[in-house]
Amino acid sequence: MKNKKSILLFICFHTLILTVSAQYRCTLSPVPKEGFYTLHLQTDIMGKAQSGFNDLRIKDANGKEMAYIIRKDAYADLRNEFIPYPIEISQGEKRNTQVIIDTQGDSIYSLTLNIKNADSQKSASLEGSNDKKKWFGVKEEIALNQNFSQEQTHSYLTVSIPYSDYQYYRLTINDSLSAPLNITEIGKVSSSYREYHQKQEIPASNITIKDTARTTRLVVSYPNKYNIRDIRFYISAPAFYKRKAVICDESGYTLLTAELNSDRQNLITFPSEMPTDRIIISIDNQDNQSLTIDSLKTYTDKYFLIAYLPQAGNYYLTYGDSTLTRPSYDLAFFEDKIPASPDKLDILSTERLTPTVTSISAENPFMGFLKRYGIWIIILLVGSQILYIVWKMSRKEGGVK
Repeated sequence: MKNKKSILLFICFHTLILTVSAQYRCTLSPVPKEGFYTLHLQTDIMGKAQSGFNDLRIKDANGKEMAYIIRKDAYADLRNEFIPYPIEISQGEKRNTQVIIDTQGDSIYSLTLNIKNADSQKSASLEGSNDKKKWFGVKEEIALNQNFSQEQTHSYLTVSIPYSDYQYYRLTINDSLSAPLNITEIGKVSSSYREYHQKQEIPASNITIKDTARTTRLVVSYPNKYNIRDIRFYISAPAFYKRKAVICDESGYTLLTAELNSDRQNLITFPSEMPTDRIIISIDNQDNQSLTIDSLKTYTDKYFLIAYLPQAGNYYLTYGDSTLTRPSYDLAFFEDKIPASPDKLDILSTERLTPTVTSISAENPFMGFLKRYGIWIIILLVGSQILYIVWKMSRKEGGVK
């Protein structure tokens, strides 16, 4: 019995050793001076690091930990579009200019005037109406201080007003001291903001496609677990198709249901990051011919690390330690101090800090055997022990000694 326990402990110990997560260290390009530096996290790092990057550490040559933050590689598209309203301009009897503006009932908090260049200062008032008969005050003593342009023959002047939704506005400009302004348009500026995340392709280690009577099944395997964001299908035939696709992980859990359609780009975006090393895609063909899928590409968000390195020298990036938790650095409170374009760091080399399973197996065939079959040996031994105990108890209850 003692020998059995020793064998069992030996197998458990070595199986645990072989299943410990591998750890890696990257040598970074030398840092010439103190400052902020950025490092692009390549797909190999993203696949072998913890999901969420809890195990990333930047260290100097003495092993001292450096503060950093993680950002997605994103850019913003901010667009301002001038939308003119129909206007009626007339000259009043009291040396003033009146402009009736039809906003179609838009709720607005400003009006933008497109004016031919002039160096002048005028005052104005604004009234609102829904029938162009009865007018109500909106804003008095509006200062129209024209900022002329030296690059074009006109300029825009924006007037802030109380938030309102009249259909018509009457702008009355006092011209008693100077000639009228040449107002060509009045409208609103519509701003649109959209943030785009840069993507990087995830290399698939294997893709298999199998067609059955009514279904096409694709299995895509990856060398590591990745946070999948997009899948793009390149389909060449038939000319017209509209198919339902169900995407599952290895356990069969449905990650996403989508549609493949010949009328649009077949880019499927996941609503959130999905860490997995294998996806299974089932396409319902119904009674149609199978799709001719030329290729399939998978993408993840592009991340980069920004670190403050206090002095010149050599630094390293380590990752792959499953026991680490997310670090908490003060640097997160000083993101406004980070320059728009920090100097870049490159990865010069990567080394594995724990021995590989293949090297252990090659040096010791017995250890390779344990790696492959050790868990089943444990299950068999434990199961046999349980059966033996049950058998002994049944014999005692039956009166057999």
